[in-house]
Amino acid sequence: MTEKTSTLLGYLAMLVIAVGTGVSMVAFHPFAPFIVLIGGAMIAVIAQNAFTLMLTFIIFALLRLPDFMPILGQFSIGKLIISGALGTLIASRILHGQFRFVSSPHNLWLFLLTIAIIISSLLGSDPTYSFDTFTEVFLKIAILWIVFINTVTDEKRSMTYQVTISLITVLLGMYAITAQILGYDPVSGAQLVEGTRAGLQGALGDPNDLAMLLLMGMPFAAIATLDSSGKQRYLFGACLVAIIGGILSTQSRGGLLGLATGFGLILYDRIKSKSLTVMLSVGFLMAMAVLAGISERSSGGSMSGGLDDSASGRLDAWSAGIRIFGHNPFFGVGFNCFRFHFFQHEIHNSFLKVLVETGLMGFIPFAVLFWLSLRGILRIRKTAHPDRASRTLVDAMKLCALPTIGAVSVSAFFLNHAWTWFLYMIFMHSAVNNNIFNVTGDEDTS
Repeated sequence: MTEKTSTLLGYLAMLVIAVGTGVSMVAFHPFAPFIVLIGGAMIAVIAQNAFTLMLTFIIFALLRLPDFMPILGQFSIGKLIISGALGTLIASRILHGQFRFVSSPHNLWLFLLTIAIIISSLLGSDPTYSFDTFTEVFLKIAILWIVFINTVTDEKRSMTYQVTISLITVLLGMYAITAQILGYDPVSGAQLVEGTRAGLQGALGDPNDLAMLLLMGMPFAAIATLDSSGKQRYLFGACLVAIIGGILSTQSRGGLLGLATGFGLILYDRIKSKSLTVMLSVGFLMAMAVLAGISERSSGGSMSGGLDDSASGRLDAWSAGIRIFGHNPFFGVGFNCFRFHFFQHEIHNSFLKVLVETGLMGFIPFAVLFWLSLRGILRIRKTAHPDRASRTLVDAMKLCALPTIGAVSVSAFFLNHAWTWFLYMIFMHSAVNNNIFNVTGDEDTS
């Protein structure tokens, strides 16, 4: 079957379904066929390729639309979109006779991590809870990985993804700034966390989590600002201000440490002096802490009891995690089950969370994923244009990967994001860029 024939058959099938559904719905409402027609046209545009659906899912997931509009949560739209992306990818490969998928060294280690999670769930303290969390959270990460690796196969799509992430962080940064200026959430009207800290609804209600997400867009906006000129520099500069302003609005200490790490890595790329980079990064961190009002937060009014209690609580959780790991070194206590072993509290360290909950069986593939990604990022940097005046946004994407993984990793060291999107999105972007820019010498096998 030729590509043209399969495309025509696809459009014909959609037309038949749309007309049939519209006719059947006339009994419910006379305008139903028009709604179906418009909806069908939108679906036809979006569903032309798995990449568009995958990008739609990322936007939907990171902007947390169901948290702002609870009615959307009743339809499991996120699951439908990512399942549709996977189905579209598989159907496209079958129709075009392409049965091989894109290979990457990362794929094996994500597979081994997934197997480790399943085994740790079976042997853990609460298998039912672990499997529920696996199907609700990590399974979607695994599906996103498959679609991402097999659809982001050229420079244009990689750049589109990078710009999408940056625009999402700009929007969320502006939302956080607005919330702090108003003194309450602009959508729900709810009070800010601890009275002064901006967050979002639902899963990103914790200001620390919001700060970590904003860090994913900061380095690209910063490098694009530094390496562009004219109106473009003002545009990216405004985006950078929105993102940094959003991080400051969260008053997240982990977010500020990540911000300073990203700033330091960007700076070191330009001045090549370790001592000066450290001094400027520390000065930057102190200045950002003053602007964010961290001193006011830590001196009183914190729901966690202030900086000392917060740090002490984390140290206690880390210490408990190490002891628990000593009793379950190979398989862990079960996927997402640390809280059941420490007074219903989380461990507040993404890397220890992997170690404690999945043991060495899960931590080793996770660590290899991290190492492969970092190695690829360092190699990709070398392909950026050496002359800053001649650099493009693609060069900014190549150079921003290191400060991004650095900033997010530092923030993740104090947060529970071992099983959420952030680190895995960095891993998968590194994996596809290795193929796109051929930094490992491997050819794309799609």
